[in-house]
Amino acid sequence: MSIRFGEIRQLAFVVPDIDSAMQHWAETLGVGPFCVMRRLRFATYQFEGRDLPSPVISIALAVSDTLQVELIEQHDDLASLYLDASREEAATGFHHVSSWVTKVDYDTRAARLSAEGLQIAQQGVLAKSGIRLSYWATRTADTPVTFETSDAGDPIHAGRIRRVQNAAADWDGSHPVIEVAS
Repeated sequence: MSIRFGEIRQLAFVVPDIDSAMQHWAETLGVGPFCVMRRLRFATYQFEGRDLPSPVISIALAVSDTLQVELIEQHDDLASLYLDASREEAATGFHHVSSWVTKVDYDTRAARLSAEGLQIAQQGVLAKSGIRLSYWATRTADTPVTFETSDAGDPIHAGRIRRVQNAAADWDGSHPVIEVAS
């Protein structure tokens, strides 16, 4: 548990090929199935404090016990932390941890973290789900960890979270990918 950000609910990795990454996680690590949403955009998007066009990303979500694993592939060269990470890492790389809060707690936490001097490196609202997220500028050369806060913990998003958890609970190792309409 982070005393600043809250309970860590997710580990995320930026990958060059989401299909290969899902296969590796499922076959080699035994984590799956992955619920994949392809070619998503943010409804609103800011990078380094500027309103910019949204990058196009695909995300895949799986659960190992209570921890969610997210794989992210960016499909274009628009400015984002995902693109920065893919250029920094020689191979598939760890990108961020995430805490999930309610919509009210999201606003309160963002105000508190900003008052403490932290800056938002990237933020947006996912167009399909309406989930808001902020990536805080916590990476350093010695500790390349970005912390994301998201309102995915709000009851309005509970069905999405539960779908991924239920898929994992019932998974027998076959059919490691579930395509979700995006």
